[in-house]
Amino acid sequence: LWFLAGARSEIPDHLGGAGQDALFLWPPPALPACISGRLAIRRDRVRMQHYWNAVVAAWRPRGRDDPDLTMLCMECEDALVWVSTAGPVRRVWEIARANAMRRPPEIGVTTHLNFH
Repeated sequence: LWFLAGARSEIPDHLGGAGQDALFLWPPPALPACISGRLAIRRDRVRMQHYWNAVVAAWRPRGRDDPDLTMLCMECEDALVWVSTAGPVRRVWEIARANAMRRPPEIGVTTHLNFH
């Protein structure tokens, strides 16, 4: 995973040269996931050019050559992903049924991904 960040912002300040273990949570309603790996500073101009867009430009008015702009790279190790197999109506039904029967709802699956 790649992130654009201010070089003097809080996260790069805490990473140091070797990087640190990190956890990235991707919340619903997208695909809920918890990804772990190592986050480090990578000054990769080619990737910066690739990911540059109007949204990033709004936050960085000095452009791609802003000396305070860097990239963070998360080398993913593993992830836990929750995939719902239920539509909105079935989801409500399963939640109500689970509460009535005092057991977890049956609305999807959990998958573990190992990136090595």
